[in-house]
Amino acid sequence: MKKVLAFTLAMSLAMGGIAGCGEGSSSKKETKATAPKDSKTTWDIEPLDERQTLDIAYFSGVMHSLPIYIADEKGWFDELNIDLEYSSFTSGPAMMEANESWDIATTGSPGVLVGMLGYDVYCIGNCEYDAVLNLYTREDSPIYKAGKGKVEGAEELYGTAEEWAGTEWLLPVGTTTNIVLNSTLSLLGLEDKDITMVNMDNSTGFTAFKAGEGDGVCLSLSVALEAEKAGYKKVSGLDITGDLIECGICATADALENKRDAVKKFYEVYYRASEWIADNMEEAEGYYLETCEIEGIACDEETAKYICERRNSPTLDDVMEQLDTTVEYEPYTKRAVTKAESDLLVTLDFFINTGKYTDKDREFVLDNNMFDPSIAQEVHKEMTEAGRWNY
Repeated sequence: MKKVLAFTLAMSLAMGGIAGCGEGSSSKKETKATAPKDSKTTWDIEPLDERQTLDIAYFSGVMHSLPIYIADEKGWFDELNIDLEYSSFTSGPAMMEANESWDIATTGSPGVLVGMLGYDVYCIGNCEYDAVLNLYTREDSPIYKAGKGKVEGAEELYGTAEEWAGTEWLLPVGTTTNIVLNSTLSLLGLEDKDITMVNMDNSTGFTAFKAGEGDGVCLSLSVALEAEKAGYKKVSGLDITGDLIECGICATADALENKRDAVKKFYEVYYRASEWIADNMEEAEGYYLETCEIEGIACDEETAKYICERRNSPTLDDVMEQLDTTVEYEPYTKRAVTKAESDLLVTLDFFINTGKYTDKDREFVLDNNMFDPSIAQEVHKEMTEAGRWNY
């Protein structure tokens, strides 16, 4: 995979745009021999009868992509007769716009919703809850200079409505950082119409901010920590607003129909790799740093450690419990809503309240079961029958 990701990035740059802007390229791997069906595999998963390729939309520099990279590097897909081909992205909505180029993706809830509502893409499982999403200003910003403790219930938030109103913010609009910015405004008694948002991806936004553009910038993960090290001041963040932002594994309708067996094996390996990360954190930090280096994302050992230690990832058992548990959800009464759906609906309801989506969009998602539990249920059944369900 190292060569594939490096090739993807190089081709994207050569075409004049980074992968996260919707530009992506992939590289075919060398042809490999088909593993015998009865061959021993790491997780005792039976290989496919014939080799098959899954096209992966790889979200650069985030925790929910890391299990894919690690599993591929360790040969856990190869031994199941599954080859992966990658396209790289740094924006969930852009990833969904390019859905014809991939079978499986992981992305934050804003990207999941774009896929569900616009591109016949299904969420098949929760894979992560976002943790590091921050808002930064310069040290001489009126927001920072006003100090914190001005807002009841959000004592770590800097400034008041007076300092925030009329400011310009650089961020990938319609993504998870957009949620944190809007929640911050809500705490201040403001709305998004009270500020200006300029749409830029994570890295581009930070570069523009360093060059003097904008009054503030919304950043995630390693780029956020790079901003702190450079002396920029955190004035709000996910840990202050308390937003619940679910990330999901997504699959296209075509992949679910025509590559279903491969999707199921990918699904089990993904969560096995995620659990491996929890048990092998130091080695996982090295893999995360490696992925950032491959894709040109600023990161160092300290940052990799910080981010990996804050990952909030469910196990397969957690996923099944979320799919089996129903919760009260007043806006929709046609059927019971699962905990997994409810966590995603937190983001959808947020965007409905801001006018980005409507109540009809909520009905579409739930009426059409766009959070599809069937892959998880089939994997659980197969694992139980084979004696692999060890939770």
